[in-house]
Amino acid sequence: MSLVEMESWSKGRVVLLGDAAHCASPASGQGTGLALTGAYVLAGELARAHGDHTVAFARYEERMRPGVEQNQRMAEGFVKEMTVGSKWKIALRMFMVRTLPKTPWKNLIAKKIRDGIQAAANAVPIEDYSAPVAGPAAPRPNVAA
Repeated sequence: MSLVEMESWSKGRVVLLGDAAHCASPASGQGTGLALTGAYVLAGELARAHGDHTVAFARYEERMRPGVEQNQRMAEGFVKEMTVGSKWKIALRMFMVRTLPKTPWKNLIAKKIRDGIQAAANAVPIEDYSAPVAGPAAPRPNVAA
């Protein structure tokens, strides 16, 4: 499993969205959530910028990138835990998986994992784009009646 990190998610009139822009790897379990959130943010920023793609693309990336990076760091940790490199480490991992449900601290470990996933899943703040934002209005086309 690998992760490609890009300096920018847009160039000219082309912008990347979903896994193409910010896949946090299958290890994160956040691909669909990030894709849907990214689509919402991109659409909202395009509307807010009155279609000016250069402004909208920059705002989209500015709003998304911190949360995406948090998800990518979480995924890197999961990948390290899921991909062990020796028979001894695999045996130890399997022993831990079998014995964990019988341990008194299983709930603490589950809570730590759950809290990390929840924090990453909520790392991109969702803004209400339906509220009008002050700024220049887009020019209205002249239509002959």
